[in-house]
Amino acid sequence: MPSRYILSRLLSLQFLGSVIIPVILITAYLVFFIFLKGSIPTSEEIIARFAALYERFGYEIIFLSAILEALVLINFFVPGLITMAMGAIFARTGHIELTLVILTAALGLLIGYNINFLLGSLGFGKFIRKIGLGWVLNKATAQLNKFGTGGLIVGFAYPGVASFLSLAAGVSNMKFIKFFLLALLSCAFWIPLWGIIIYALGEIVLTIITRYAILVAAIVVAFLLLFRLWKMRLK
Repeated sequence: MPSRYILSRLLSLQFLGSVIIPVILITAYLVFFIFLKGSIPTSEEIIARFAALYERFGYEIIFLSAILEALVLINFFVPGLITMAMGAIFARTGHIELTLVILTAALGLLIGYNINFLLGSLGFGKFIRKIGLGWVLNKATAQLNKFGTGGLIVGFAYPGVASFLSLAAGVSNMKFIKFFLLALLSCAFWIPLWGIIIYALGEIVLTIITRYAILVAAIVVAFLLLFRLWKMRLK
């Protein structure tokens, strides 16, 4: 199978988890709301509903989302990054605590990365190659061999990359204690950094969503169409 086609399939799966699934869930919520109350909820009402949800179950949602986002292959099908980002945004509004959001997300990601490492050491890499994603694992392994611990630390900046790097570390028989310390320190650096950045932008994001919901929806629809056209071109 050509690598460009595989890349398009890989991006399609990531796009499915990061954008399409949240859109489907929000659409289902709107339909349910209209069915119950007979009216379309405003942007403020939608934000208030999600804020209440995070205020009650926020840490549990973030923890589970972080684990799933860190797990190789599974992270293609879950909107883990968006879920964690929303935690930092609602911390800005005072519904949950930013420190606990960061600690919860970091712990969940750390658990997921270590699961990937153990899977790699137990031969899960063979399955990855059988389903046509061996080239991704090979690139991750090559990055580890070329850049060493530095490549691993930089890769932990993004969970989608870190999931394959942690799997590759297990496949490469890296010592577990070394990997664990690197993953721990990397999470201790990257997660607070991203959390603070998203927290600082939280009010801006909420303002855009509440005041310019139609424009946001138009951007999402346009992006979906452009992504579809790009995918067809790769085929």
